[in-house]
Amino acid sequence: MTKSEGLTFIEILVAIFILALIAGSLLTAYGFSFKHNNEAELLLKATFVAQTKMEMLQSMDALSAYYEGSGQVEQDSSGYYIQTLCQPYISEDCHLFSIVLKDKSDAESGYMLYAVPPEGKDVLLLNKISEDTAVSLSIAGNSYSMGIYGSEQSFIEGLLPDDTKKIMVVINAIGYSGNYRVTFSFNTGGREMEAKVYDTSENSSRLTVLGINEQRYHNFAYRNYSMVRAQIRVFDTETGVQPKVVLESVLQLEN
Repeated sequence: MTKSEGLTFIEILVAIFILALIAGSLLTAYGFSFKHNNEAELLLKATFVAQTKMEMLQSMDALSAYYEGSGQVEQDSSGYYIQTLCQPYISEDCHLFSIVLKDKSDAESGYMLYAVPPEGKDVLLLNKISEDTAVSLSIAGNSYSMGIYGSEQSFIEGLLPDDTKKIMVVINAIGYSGNYRVTFSFNTGGREMEAKVYDTSENSSRLTVLGINEQRYHNFAYRNYSMVRAQIRVFDTETGVQPKVVLESVLQLEN
């Protein structure tokens, strides 16, 4: 019996089946690789957007950063949606209220005073003061109310986390050289609270703290800055729940 030449129909089918398996595996691997590379590229772009935003915050003064970091979601020119959060920061495990007094520019008289609560979403500001002023902070349970009082008034209120952490108030008056008196009154509502005051030899007697213990730090000229915890969240969509990128940093910003 002679051996038949060529391939039989069954052999051809088997060969086609094997080739199909190999091609399917290659296509699956290619598809996975393409998807992975595309996701990596999108992640890299989102990271670049977050880093650019953080660099912009680093170039601001503290007050501008707080306004920029109020938590609103805005669309970037790249198409991503960015949420920026800026909060007062201190290394201690506590809830921090930050208060800053500083002179106006040489072309203007008076001074400005602003306060930022722990969550950082509100800024309490009087932009031009030319008189004695009073600042009050009152705690009731997990809520707070804070006001600046003079001929002009500004007031905010909000909630604290439901815990028993100490409340810290940092008053930075290194940049204040005016002759007006500023009184800080605190009602703790039974919470542990204390104040750290950075002042100068010239203005120390014009700053009065009532209701809580205080620590005074005189003539720390290099301390004319605020520590701000900044968090940048980048989303694919405006209503996104899970951010694509989260970038956090603690910034030292000029008052």
